[in-house]
Amino acid sequence: MDDVDRLSADEIKLLFQLVKANADFPNMIYFLLFQRDIVEKSFENISPTGREFLDKIVQVGFDIPKVERTRLERVLFRGLDELINDNIIEQRFDQHRWGNIFISGLRPYFETLRDVHRFLATLSFHVSLFRNTGSFEVNPVDLIALEVLRAFEPNVYQRLFDIKHVLTKQQDRELHSGSVENETRKLIDNIVEQAYEPNRPQVREILRQLFPTIEWVFGGYSDGTGFDDQWFRDLRVCHPDVFNRYFHFTIPEGDLSQADLDDILSLVGNREALVAKFHALNQRGLLGVALDRLEAYKEKIDLRHGVPFITALMDIGVELPDEVI
Repeated sequence: MDDVDRLSADEIKLLFQLVKANADFPNMIYFLLFQRDIVEKSFENISPTGREFLDKIVQVGFDIPKVERTRLERVLFRGLDELINDNIIEQRFDQHRWGNIFISGLRPYFETLRDVHRFLATLSFHVSLFRNTGSFEVNPVDLIALEVLRAFEPNVYQRLFDIKHVLTKQQDRELHSGSVENETRKLIDNIVEQAYEPNRPQVREILRQLFPTIEWVFGGYSDGTGFDDQWFRDLRVCHPDVFNRYFHFTIPEGDLSQADLDDILSLVGNREALVAKFHALNQRGLLGVALDRLEAYKEKIDLRHGVPFITALMDIGVELPDEVI
C-alpha cells in the first residue's frame, strides 16, 4: 500500500486497525509505504506517542535512504535537456543566467525524486503551450523559474500578476519619493512573506533575478533602466509587453506572437513578401503592434536591408496607423 501518508488522520487510523486485526492471516505480509512522521502524528491522541503505537503494529521497519543530490540533479537536468532540446528554445537559453538562478534560488526546492518528476511533468505541459506556434514565445530560463514558484510557492506566484506595474516598470530612483520607495518595498516584502519561511531567502533571489527593476529592494544597485529593448528581444518576464503571456499561457488577445515577429524579421530583405505580411497583419488589426515591437530590433536589422524595408513601409503607407505616421 503506497501513499498511506496522504490519507486523512482518521483514514490512517482505520487502515492500521484493519492491518492489526488481520495481521495473522497465513502467508499474508503487509507492505506499507509512508512518511513516518505524518503517520505517527495521526496516532498522538490514542497513544503516549505515535511512534510507540506504530512500533506495536509494524514488525519490520525500513527507512529509504535519502537520494544523493548529484543523482537527483542528474535526473532533473536530463529531464530539462529533453524539454529544451530544440534549436528554437536553445537559442534563448542563457547558460550564465541559468547557472546563477538555479544555484542561488531554485536548487533547494528539489529534495526528492517526487519533487523532480512533479515539476518536470507540469513544465513539459507549459513548454508545449509556448512552442506550438513554430517559435518559442517566452524565455526558457524565466519560464523554469516561474514554474518553480508556481509548483512550490503557489501563494507567491499567484500574487505576482497583481503587481505587474511594480515588477516591470522602469523608473529613475533618483526621482522617487520616499513614500513610493516604501510602498514598493512593502509590496515586495508582502509577496516574499507568502513563501514558506525557510524558503524566503531563495524566493528573494528568484525575484531579484527575474525582475531587475526591483533589484534595489534587495540591496542591489541597478534599477534596470537601459535594457528595455534587450529584455523584449530575450522575451523576459520583466518586460511589460511580455509579462502577461507567462500567466495567461498564451499570447494575449490583440498582441503579436513571437512567431509573427520572427516571420517579419526573416522577410526584411524581401520587399514584396514584407508588404504581403504587413497587409495580413493589418487585416488582423495587428499592424500597429507589429511596428511598435520592431522598435526593439532597430539596431539588429542589417543596414543592407534598409531599402527593401523602408520601401515596404512606403508601399503600405495608407494602412499605417496614425500614431506611426
